[in-house]
Amino acid sequence: MIKAVIFDMDGVISNTLPIHSEAESRVLLEYGIKMSPKQMAEEFNGVPDKRMFEIIFSRFNKKLDYEQVAKRKWKLFQELARNNINPIAGALELINSLLKKEFLLAVASSAPIKIVDLVLNTLDLKEKIKCIVYTHEVEQGKPSPDIFLLVANRLMVEPQYCVVIEDALLGIQAAKAAGMKCISITTTHTRDELKEADKVIDSFDELTMEEIKNL
Repeated sequence: MIKAVIFDMDGVISNTLPIHSEAESRVLLEYGIKMSPKQMAEEFNGVPDKRMFEIIFSRFNKKLDYEQVAKRKWKLFQELARNNINPIAGALELINSLLKKEFLLAVASSAPIKIVDLVLNTLDLKEKIKCIVYTHEVEQGKPSPDIFLLVANRLMVEPQYCVVIEDALLGIQAAKAAGMKCISITTTHTRDELKEADKVIDSFDELTMEEIKNL
């Protein structure tokens, strides 16, 4: 029986993936690297920022000062996100329903800590989430199971009693590697791309509390 529900953030709780991709594309252009927001979203959804920029800068034979790049992305993200952070349809309703049924709720995101906090505070969710694990707290990002296993440890719930809600293949792979159930939502990828999940949905309206509990 499922006791804890672990949410990814971008593309699951919030519609912020396009903001990430636009900010990243603009930062890269400042370093002479041309990658469109569409390319960024398709190739790096779910990849922690540090790893993503390491891959790209290496690919283009550029020297990476990650702290500087991260600061620039944060500034651009703030500018682009102003009045543009909205929840995925049905996400807030699902969270409130889960709380009423006394599920333990967590967020495990590959996004930088400042961005996670900005989004959760904007959507008034910070106080509703029992556990937030940030990507910098684990040695390896998704598809490693580390981030989800740390959530389970902090919630004191065995992995088999946790379900992860994800929108990206890397997150699904991380959840399965952690020994958890996984629900994927088609906000950023097709059903076929997400087929490794235990259940694929197009909308949160498709989920019932009973179904989640008995996954």
